[in-house]
Amino acid sequence: METPGPGNPALTTTLKYAPPKARESITCPTFIDPRQLLPRPGTAYIRYSGSLTTPGCNEGVEWYVMLETVPVTPEQVLAFGQYVSGGKSLAQNSRPVQPLNGRAFDLQYDCA
Repeated sequence: METPGPGNPALTTTLKYAPPKARESITCPTFIDPRQLLPRPGTAYIRYSGSLTTPGCNEGVEWYVMLETVPVTPEQVLAFGQYVSGGKSLAQNSRPVQPLNGRAFDLQYDCA
């Protein structure tokens, strides 16, 4: 198991200044570089067609799964989970497996 690093500065700032409620906006007093939330340019990823992860589970979503991680601390993971779940348990952030409905499950490995 890797030792946690110092965390992700962009995620720290994002969580600090995130609006308290959905669909609200606030002005962030500092610049957040969104590139710090992604792996380095040129990182390989897997792309596939799927559906939304929340009800109504609508189709037509292209998923991109990066094959390189971005360092975050356990505290940042918990804070992000608390924020996106509205303080609910992440166990409530799941849904039943959806039928393929004619979508081909063909994983594509791309490099940017």
